[in-house]
Amino acid sequence: MYWDEKRWAEALWEWWRSRWCHQ
Repeated sequence: MYWDEKRWAEALWEWWRSRWCHQ
């Protein structure tokens, strides 16, 4: 189920970046 892999990856990336920015 490819669904919205790109969308999911983008959301994860954004969350990851937010976490890094908080460092």
